[in-house]
Formats: sequence, C-alpha cells, structure tokens
Amino acid sequence: MKTANFFTIILLASTLFVSACARQEFSINGGSGNVARDEGNHFFIGGTFQSQTTNVAEICGGAKKVVSVEAEHTFLNSIISLVSWGIYTPRQYRVICR
Repeated sequence: MKTANFFTIILLASTLFVSACARQEFSINGGSGNVARDEGNHFFIGGTFQSQTTNVAEICGGAKKVVSVEAEHTFLNSIISLVSWGIYTPRQYRVICR
C-alpha cells in the first residue's frame, strides 16, 4: 500500500513539473508579420549561468522590420528536461518580421 501511495505522489509531482510551460512575447514595432525564424536553444542544468544572443535585426533585414520576439518553454521541452533530470533544457524562440 505504501508503495502505491509513493508511486502516486511521484506521478502527480512529475505531471505538475511537466505541465509548467512558459511563453514570453516582446513586442518591438507592433503590427503583424510572418515568422522568420523558429528555432530552439540548447541549455544545460536548467540554463544556469548561460545565455544565448540572437541578432533579430540581422534576421529581419533591419531593426524597423522586427515585429516581435517570442521565447517559449513548451510541453515537449519540459518532457525532455524531465527525462534528462534537468541536465539538458531546450527552449524555443521565434522572430516575427514584416
């Protein structure tokens, strides 16, 4: 009985951990546009002390053409992070241009 309760607690805790998704959108020039780049960044140990820099003006062909930038930690990213015990933590980003 104790084993079943322990397994249930672990399953619920894992489900809560995996269901945590986050999305940030940074609106630069507003308006609508098309996705110019939709890629992932690779981080290790939860991204601690790591950063990735992307030149969005270069991607869009000028700073005036940048509509927004989105950063997202998806459900699939959470699964991958859970399976690797947080050693590998991917994150997605999108650049939207005019």
